[in-house]
Amino acid sequence: MIKWYKEGAEMQPKPNVHYYEKPLSKNKIWSKLEIDPATMGDQGIYACVANNQYGVMAKNFKAEYTY
Repeated sequence: MIKWYKEGAEMQPKPNVHYYEKPLSKNKIWSKLEIDPATMGDQGIYACVANNQYGVMAKNFKAEYTY
């Protein structure tokens, strides 16, 4: 299972936020978060968290925008 978080809170669907998942193999899933159009309110720390019977893996990134 893959979940996306912003500033520690699980993200909820919005008109400009889309999540994509695609199985790559029996043990791998590709996931993508797309924010379009991005606004200043979308800045922050994001995390992609994958969880299964073998454990949990998380990757964090910071989104900053300049106008």
